Amino acid sequence: MTLYFRIKDNGATVFRVAEDGPGGRMDLNPIAEVNVRNGELRARRETEITEPEKREIADWIVARRRAVAAEAAATPQRALEAINAAAHWYAGKPDPAAARAARNDLLMAVFDLRAAIVRHMAEDGDKAD
Repeated sequence: MTLYFRIKDNGATVFRVAEDGPGGRMDLNPIAEVNVRNGELRARRETEITEPEKREIADWIVARRRAVAAEAAATPQRALEAINAAAHWYAGKPDPAAARAARNDLLMAVFDLRAAIVRHMAEDGDKAD
């Protein structure tokens, strides 16, 4: 069974791939909406989803959840690299107008990050090292 998943924020639209369309072209026929968070599968219109398709969708949900978790785990490292890049940019004597334009937003973002980290530490009972 060949399915295609058009990924969106919390899941995907699932398409059945038909390779026998007019003129020999491939068609994508939407058959379902899937929610990755809760695993909900909703068939579109009067579409019957076969058992093999249900298994393929379930396998996709498992793989997608792993990919989303891996992406989330990489977020702090990307943030660290971006903060370091901003510090390097400021240390390199940027154009004064560009520095003024960015500084308030950067300071607010760093302040917000610090507040979130401190709040998390307090909830977990952690102490600063």
